[in-house]
Amino acid sequence: MNYQKLVVLGVRTVAELFVITLHNGICLTFNVSFMFQATYIYTVFQYQACVYRTQAQYDRSHVLLTEMLQTEVARAILSVECISAIEKFQVVMKEKQQYIAHHFRLGVSLIRHAASTSPVESMNSNIKYTMRCSSNTNTSTSLLKMAKGSNRRITMFDNEAQRALQTTSLASKLIIKDTILKQCLHICNQNFDKRKYYKCVQCSEDDWMVWNFYYDPSKIKDNIADMVPKFLNVFHVCLKRLLGIPFLRCDCLFYDR
Repeated sequence: MNYQKLVVLGVRTVAELFVITLHNGICLTFNVSFMFQATYIYTVFQYQACVYRTQAQYDRSHVLLTEMLQTEVARAILSVECISAIEKFQVVMKEKQQYIAHHFRLGVSLIRHAASTSPVESMNSNIKYTMRCSSNTNTSTSLLKMAKGSNRRITMFDNEAQRALQTTSLASKLIIKDTILKQCLHICNQNFDKRKYYKCVQCSEDDWMVWNFYYDPSKIKDNIADMVPKFLNVFHVCLKRLLGIPFLRCDCLFYDR
């Protein structure tokens, strides 16, 4: 398998690798306890590919997974072959982390938490099947079709935005609710609802540290499937300028991705 293809594929590929690795290793009766164990194991690998932001978090998740596999409860539910297959897969995840691990892929743009397929494949599909450009057309014709296709998409997005501005959220109490798009309105409402949980410290004139360590105890369930390691993160927000225009940039890189 070419692991370089995993850079933008994310969870789906990791899941496929996990299934292939365990295919001949599972030899047990499927029950509720096993499903909780299986969900925990799969989610750990999923988080390694799409959630954990640092090398320390990545390494710690492997340590916790190994400790779980060595418990009496895990050995009573999972077969020896299954545990061995999971441990082998852990070795693969460690050896190929430069292609799979989320903290290595944070700088890759247009992946949005690996929720989409390759942006290159998406553009190729749009150029071939929407703009009708192919190797049979000359360069001038292809460029003209691509320019018209881009203009058409921009106009479509603008029209959708104009139509969205004609709608009003009656439930919102935001003063500017009639002048922003619905998606932006949801973000503003969400930030307002969580304003008490966000903490911020100004480090310098144009740099801040921001974090949110709040969690709802009622959402924590008493089963191993919901005990996947989750780590607290502190983000830096700094003031940047582009062409003299100031804007805030967070090192979570959400909008870059």
